[in-house]
Amino acid sequence: MADVSLRLESIGDAQRHKYWLHQSGKAKMGEQAARGAASLMGKKPFVKLVVGMSPKGRPVKREIVGFKDYTSVQSGIGQRGVFYCYSLREGGMYLIREQISQKRTKEYWAFVWKGRIHRVSEAVALDYASRARDAQASFS
Repeated sequence: MADVSLRLESIGDAQRHKYWLHQSGKAKMGEQAARGAASLMGKKPFVKLVVGMSPKGRPVKREIVGFKDYTSVQSGIGQRGVFYCYSLREGGMYLIREQISQKRTKEYWAFVWKGRIHRVSEAVALDYASRARDAQASFS
């Protein structure tokens, strides 16, 4: 069983970082620049591993930490070409948020099987999460 690599572009990564510094008082931004950067804050790509089901019937997820890859940056300000790289394990179910543009993201469920990432429906992901919870309960 081999891990599968996934790269997700982080559009506006430099702006997002500068805004975070601005919010913490470590950097200053103009009002218009701060408004533009603030609109990017909830759009960062992520990958979350489904580890089970909560008692309320919701999937329990753990965020996977990806490393930043700057090798494809084409401008000095880091607007495009910054990628988060993740290693997904075989047999894992994931919730993935992909950034399509500065304003749009897409979230989807995916299962890693036979070295490939397969998109699945939310119903399949919930079924997987409930089976993971049942497996954990049997070991307790």
